[in-house]
Amino acid sequence: NAAPGPSSPCMLRSLHRAARLPRRFSTRRFSTLLAERDAAGVLTVTLCRPRQMNAFNIAMRDEIIDVISSAQSDDDTRVILVTGQGKAFCAGADLGLSDPEPRGFADALGGYDETELSVPADHAGMVTLQAMRSTKPLVAAVNGAAVGVGCTMLLPFDFVLASEAARFQFVFTRLGIVPEGCSTFFLPRLVGMRTALDWLLSGRSV
Repeated sequence: NAAPGPSSPCMLRSLHRAARLPRRFSTRRFSTLLAERDAAGVLTVTLCRPRQMNAFNIAMRDEIIDVISSAQSDDDTRVILVTGQGKAFCAGADLGLSDPEPRGFADALGGYDETELSVPADHAGMVTLQAMRSTKPLVAAVNGAAVGVGCTMLLPFDFVLASEAARFQFVFTRLGIVPEGCSTFFLPRLVGMRTALDWLLSGRSV
């Protein structure tokens, strides 16, 4: 007997049964994140440094990049949802003052000299570019303050959902530094040049 073809009733019934099977649940714990995938294929990534208002550090950078990158080849993941634990989404970069245990930016920058090749990477930009390259839809559920990198990492996302408690603030000019995370590229394309200039130059909360 010939093997059933791709359009045979037997093969179609097998495909229909496979389509109804629930997707695998999955949980991965990181030092700064919790990644949980449900039966619908939604991978929820929670920023988990609530005592520091989910401030962004080197470990969080690496772990966000790892999660987004790994999801690209995972057929059970259909969408990536990012949110924050506690009252903030992300309070910006941790300058190494609030938590000495994961290495902060102050420690990371201490090992560089003044040569061109040792200039440190834009940490937020590394996350932004990884998000831009994602083939899976990226959705943010902003549950509170999103400051600095907490804003810039969201710019290439497909959807940003904000709660009534959400606040967005590009604080760079108030700190005397250049806006990071590719924000000068993405923000004018999302909100227009005048609004982008208002938010970036004033540093006000919106």
